[in-house]
Amino acid sequence: MNKIRYWLLLKMAEMPRFFVFGIGLLLAFALVLGALVATVWLDQRRLSQQHEDTLRTFQKVAAESTELLDRLVALDDLRCSEAGLISLNSYLLGTRYLREIGLL
Repeated sequence: MNKIRYWLLLKMAEMPRFFVFGIGLLLAFALVLGALVATVWLDQRRLSQQHEDTLRTFQKVAAESTELLDRLVALDDLRCSEAGLISLNSYLLGTRYLREIGLL
């Protein structure tokens, strides 16, 4: 082990610029690789969080539309009269995500 160390020290003494340049390149490569890994990891986390948020919002919309339709089915006297449309709009105003009953 000492012979290898001694040989390496001799080579470093003979060509100091070469070793400094090599260490600089190695350090730059390590820093670029670390930055790349950190960027990919953070991007994956952000994308995963966005997917989870979108899924939660979709589940809320589905639950709200099911609840609204269940309430409307429970009503027997829904007609296309002015009073019926006002009643439908009053139910619609109580929702957070739904803006149109016609599609439901």
